[in-house]
Amino acid sequence: MTVIKLTWPEMQQGAAVGCQRRLRAMELHRNTVVLAENMRGQWGIDIEAAQAEMAVAKYLGAYWADDHAPDYGGDVGTLHVRSTPHNTGHLLIYPNDLDGGIFVLVIVSCNWFKIVGQIMAKEAKGRTDWWNESMHVPCWAVPQDHLIPLAKPD
Repeated sequence: MTVIKLTWPEMQQGAAVGCQRRLRAMELHRNTVVLAENMRGQWGIDIEAAQAEMAVAKYLGAYWADDHAPDYGGDVGTLHVRSTPHNTGHLLIYPNDLDGGIFVLVIVSCNWFKIVGQIMAKEAKGRTDWWNESMHVPCWAVPQDHLIPLAKPD
């Protein structure tokens, strides 16, 4: 597990992008189920998600396109980044996620980001024991010990 620390200016940039994403989602009436349940929490989720993407890009030495529009091709290059504030959190894979997509789990704690690992969506979708109907949107919840460490390019 790799830990990345973002600087305060990086945190501010990620927060601005997260706010832009939330405003755009509200304008387009996206994520209405989550919004109805916890409007205040959704702002934090969007901010931490943008910051987690930035942390993965920083670790990989990759460009982070800090765009507020959905990026279905990947958040950092072709990687899809998912984040959680829970140390024992799972990587959530949804039915609409592309089977060939590679998803990375990041645990967020203030300006520290633990990059736990990655999995291809089709591998998660093949496991009926990871299927979770109790989430706000049913999904596969991949345990951390089944993730492959994210390798830093040479």
